[in-house]
Amino acid sequence: MDLAKVLVPLVTVLGAILALKLAGVLEGGKPMPSPPLHPQGVVNSSVPQLLSPTNEGVISQGRQTFTWSPIEGTTRYKFVLARDLDFTFVLMEAETPYASIEYPDGLPPGGGKYFWRVRAMAPVPSEWSTTWAFYAAFTSQPAPSAKQVARCNDPTNDLFDMSGRPAAGEPYLDIVSSELMFFPDGYYLARLTMNGSLPTQTPEGCVFIEWDIVADIDNSSKTGWHWPLMWNDIGPDYMVRLELAYSTYRGRALDISTMKWTDIQYKIQENVVELRLPVTSSIPQTFNYIVAVRKFGMTGKADDHRLADKAPNNGHYTLHSTY
Repeated sequence: MDLAKVLVPLVTVLGAILALKLAGVLEGGKPMPSPPLHPQGVVNSSVPQLLSPTNEGVISQGRQTFTWSPIEGTTRYKFVLARDLDFTFVLMEAETPYASIEYPDGLPPGGGKYFWRVRAMAPVPSEWSTTWAFYAAFTSQPAPSAKQVARCNDPTNDLFDMSGRPAAGEPYLDIVSSELMFFPDGYYLARLTMNGSLPTQTPEGCVFIEWDIVADIDNSSKTGWHWPLMWNDIGPDYMVRLELAYSTYRGRALDISTMKWTDIQYKIQENVVELRLPVTSSIPQTFNYIVAVRKFGMTGKADDHRLADKAPNNGHYTLHSTY
């Protein structure tokens, strides 16, 4: 018997059967169903990268175009725009085949902060992108320029006591950065970023903590309050403050010329403080200012936990709000 003539056809047949099984065509004598192109639960490992508007930027009113980096092969994205970080107050939720989308309507009156994010939807869904935020300035003028938005950083771990000596203290007393914005439709927005989340109450019972924007509205160090240790070279005429007494927060503004306090809107989000002050005739659009945080006891004793931080450590910042 010629074994070659028997084995060659047999190997050929066995190889064909094996190939059909590997291809999923045969299983127990019946055709196997083809697996789905993207089985349920499969998630795209790529995530859209947001591009514009830039994170924490300021935009003008009117139609806005949001853009992100495309993901290869993606045919549909989902876009969400909201007024809050938790996306419970949604302004727009839409799907698009493009790596951009236009918000056709003017943003709601009042300005403020907005949040947006994007994810791939088809043919393979992705996780949500990182969430970006922006501020809206409602005016017929262009969005505030660098002269209208003062953004400043401050060294960390530079607390001092009331004698001016370096001291250690809680991270929420330590200024990391500050932003002061003027919106031509009638308000200022101050945003302070601290080195740690703000507390729900003061660490000691008889303690008072305040986060301040201190403004020299007439740009003269000879008027207003005088305290060189805290106020450097300015004479404060106006103070915007978030204060914490025991477990109660309060936003207030003080006109030092009249010693009149006014309640203002504020927002706390972990280590970030936002204070909103309506523009009045007594506040010019250009002025010098500093940022200050103070913690002190209300007992009047020498050991009543007095600590502070200020930015800048010397001199002052200036907000130029011409338009």
